[in-house]
Amino acid sequence: MNKRIREAVDFWDLKSLFLTILFLSIGAVICYYASDIRDRLRTNDEERFKGKTQGQIMDVQKAERITQSKWTGTKIIVDSYMVYYRYHVDGKSFESRDIIPATTKNQELLKAILERGSGTNCFVRFDLEDPKKSLLVQSE
Repeated sequence: MNKRIREAVDFWDLKSLFLTILFLSIGAVICYYASDIRDRLRTNDEERFKGKTQGQIMDVQKAERITQSKWTGTKIIVDSYMVYYRYHVDGKSFESRDIIPATTKNQELLKAILERGSGTNCFVRFDLEDPKKSLLVQSE
């Protein structure tokens, strides 16, 4: 190999750079699933959205995730639920989808939604500046 190329590779130390990026990526994924940032984002939106109204649930679907392991085999895990709903603000009708993670924090909300099913009323919080942004909340 050319001396100049070897010096360039040694200077940049590409193997260490690649491994650093790989470990940081793995760490980010672990933090995402371990700390469940999705709940934090929902909580932030719930505090930021000041508008309140009632909506109607149109459909509820499971968001399933498949995991495979040499020792435990294949498992299908319900990671979250996608809830499609409709609501009205200032005479305008909006349809939206909320992805609710299946965590202990959202247990009561999911229980109420799944027991009632589609076609029932729900509580919606929306952004006063942009009513298209909304999410489902527990009864207030």
